[in-house]
Amino acid sequence: MKKIQKSGEDYLETIYLLSLANINVRSVDVANSLGVTKPSVAKALKILEEQEYIKKGKYAKIALTEKGKLLAELIQKKHKAIRMLLIEILKVSPEKAEIDACRIEHCLSEETTEKLFDFLNIK
Repeated sequence: MKKIQKSGEDYLETIYLLSLANINVRSVDVANSLGVTKPSVAKALKILEEQEYIKKGKYAKIALTEKGKLLAELIQKKHKAIRMLLIEILKVSPEKAEIDACRIEHCLSEETTEKLFDFLNIK
């Protein structure tokens, strides 16, 4: 199975965050949140479903599988850790830290991620 791409991680993270606030996540919600077109969302969701990260249910509801939820939670945890490091340690502005965390979260190795969590005492 292919490794999930950065854009796929963005979709998973968005679905995860929307699902925390909204029981029925739909493709239009994902499109609006990411600022992309509905056809782009449809293509991405097809790939994520083939890779078993999501499942589509009745009435166009999108749900994360257990595999998808675990990966989305890890992505979100990395995002928060990077943002925290940038703001609290490096004194980057919250606005710039948010933008940079979104970029950096996708390219950290497992080892670096573990060291970052250890450094920030994140379990």
